Amino acid sequence: MGTRNITRVISNGQLKVCQYCQWDGYPTGAGADIANFIRTTDDDHMIKRLEHVTLVTDVDGNTFCTGAPVFDGSADIARDEWDFRPYTSKEFRMIHPDGSGLDEYEYIKRRVNEMLVEKYGPEIMQKWHIAIRDTGCAVLPIIYDSTNDLTVYTSEYLLDNYGDWQIEGVWELNYDTKVLTGWWHDCKMSWTFGALRRKTDEELEGTMVDFEQLGWEE
Repeated sequence: MGTRNITRVISNGQLKVCQYCQWDGYPTGAGADIANFIRTTDDDHMIKRLEHVTLVTDVDGNTFCTGAPVFDGSADIARDEWDFRPYTSKEFRMIHPDGSGLDEYEYIKRRVNEMLVEKYGPEIMQKWHIAIRDTGCAVLPIIYDSTNDLTVYTSEYLLDNYGDWQIEGVWELNYDTKVLTGWWHDCKMSWTFGALRRKTDEELEGTMVDFEQLGWEE
């Protein structure tokens, strides 16, 4: 669902990531995904990887409204990403004519990405995924798994935004304090990384469901 949101990361006293996303910014969406990222990753490793991340703020207008860069070849990737979808959909239906097996959406997403990586190479596609509005909190595993220096982008509008009529959810991971804070509509909640790791899957789901409902009621 189109629920606009921001993923922020703070490390060593610096804002390292301020990533816009167009979709799924609610607590049971991005909130749960971010909490699960924290629960399944090593803080020290992420802190080391964040040392290799540079946050660039739009100063010349050469960006989309989300802060994502317009780089040479980005239009070609966007066209191919769209054109590859019907091919991979047909491919899925040939493999699963009765509709059973893998989820079609996930299959198409994976196969399209594989085809784009094959055509453009992993470094260009990494830059693309960081830039587009669909990536959102998925930038976290990109950073965690990368072995390269990375540049991430934002716009001034997003830097101090903790929710307005356009941005419904904001999620901030602070690796200095080891705290995840979420702003959802007019509500705010925080959890230590340790508390998130002690929760069962069912407890985490319940926490995010409750937070989501609280925001809708405000």
